Amino acid sequence: MKRRTANFIMKQNGEKTGIFARIDRKTLITIISITLGVLILGGLYLWYVRNYANARKVDLETDKALSYELQSVAADNGIVKDFLWSRTKELMLKNADDKTLIVEKVTLPGKLIDQEQSESGTYSLEDQSLLLRIYVSDNNRIAAKSLYSEINKRFDIDSESVPSKVAYLEAFLYYYSSYGTKDDAENLSALVNSLFDEQGLLKPESFEVSKYSGQAYVSSADENEALSTGSAMGDLEAGGTNGSYQGSDEKKTINGVLLSSIDLKLIKALETNEFLPEGSYERNLKIVKDSVLGSDLPLYAYAYEINDGEVGYVYSSGITGTVDLTQCVMTMRNLAEVDELSEASYSWLKSTLYGTERFADTYFIVTGRPDGNESVEAYFCIARIALIKGDDDVFGFCMQRLGAHVATLDSSPALSMIFRSEDGRNVVYAKDNLEMYLIIR
Repeated sequence: MKRRTANFIMKQNGEKTGIFARIDRKTLITIISITLGVLILGGLYLWYVRNYANARKVDLETDKALSYELQSVAADNGIVKDFLWSRTKELMLKNADDKTLIVEKVTLPGKLIDQEQSESGTYSLEDQSLLLRIYVSDNNRIAAKSLYSEINKRFDIDSESVPSKVAYLEAFLYYYSSYGTKDDAENLSALVNSLFDEQGLLKPESFEVSKYSGQAYVSSADENEALSTGSAMGDLEAGGTNGSYQGSDEKKTINGVLLSSIDLKLIKALETNEFLPEGSYERNLKIVKDSVLGSDLPLYAYAYEINDGEVGYVYSSGITGTVDLTQCVMTMRNLAEVDELSEASYSWLKSTLYGTERFADTYFIVTGRPDGNESVEAYFCIARIALIKGDDDVFGFCMQRLGAHVATLDSSPALSMIFRSEDGRNVVYAKDNLEMYLIIR
């Protein structure tokens, strides 16, 4: 007797019987689609777990976009957000030798036929950090990931200076909060540990400062006495009573930290998110605030170093008896970002800004006057401070000063960008234009 296998017998006319009779083409497609969907979702879940699950979460304060009214103030001085950004990308990325990293500077064509446009061929980690901040703030995920990948390929982060690493850490933290993976979290922790010690203070590095003939460093406790005698400023008595000054520009090497590198807002965020130990912010804040020269001259030191547990400050980077105003204003900005800039310091800043034709990069203590080259960098910092303080007048004044550095010639490849004049040539720096965009965006 033959066994009947009805479920798999085909009739002569080609029709299926049994189980195949109950599964039509549409149902089969549905089953296959569901199966594929489950496999895809399963794969995505495994990918998510591998890259994002259990990654550290971070909470950061986001910068507010500039109001329309203040954007108009900037535009009245030739600084237009969209034009500035599009020209910067066109000149320094799209048509540059490198399409991902932004070149440090471009020298524009000169009047002579042989003065052609040229790139510096150098790429700063600080510039890439600013660019990464822009991509993240503009929600440009593809560009941010591409730049982040290229930075890690092209830069030896460990060999960079402390200021450069601090700038990159800030950008990296914002990048991680938006797009970071578990691997990025490990890299972020490693960068923090390479920068800060167990007390949450920046690890020192070697650099040159002015060599003082008197007391080179002063502790917080001795600050008032040192200032009254002039020893904190170096040899201020070289010119006698007539007030003339013959300072020394001799250099010495110290193992210390630039005050301007102490990014208090960043340190506070790192402590809040448990990347740094408790008390890190307060310890750094004290070091910065204790570096002020005095109530009559509320400026801040250039650097500090720790000897036998005591903090000593260096006030001059160039010649003795001077204050580096660019660095000082950067420190003021760091204080303002955490609402710790004193009214005395801000009043000095405003009176100097309004009372001089250009904000100089050096303050001479004996003469009591700023002098030297114009500090374009200071205008960016003061504009940022003014935004924090809600001081529209000071912000507008900074835009007016920076407006004098905006290219206005229609034929210029840097039209609407910030430029500088160097050795008879016009030069655009990535840092100037990226910082400007971050302010007015």
